Amino acid sequence: MPTTDSADRQWRDLKEAFAWFNPAVASAFRHARAAGMDPDGLSSVNYPNRATAYVAFFSPATGRLRLFNAAGEEA
Repeated sequence: MPTTDSADRQWRDLKEAFAWFNPAVASAFRHARAAGMDPDGLSSVNYPNRATAYVAFFSPATGRLRLFNAAGEEA
């Protein structure tokens, strides 16, 4: 797990990298971060259109992927 400063920087970089062309991805990242996901656990990003986005993170605590969408719902 990265240090707090390092993790904050990673989250900011992830959001900035995607927000300029798909704000739904940045929103999904915000929800994943609020759920306590580690930015190093990012597994995939799926954005079929500008209104829809999903981000998947591996959770070491559960040993499974957790999928978050732009609306804050975990799938």
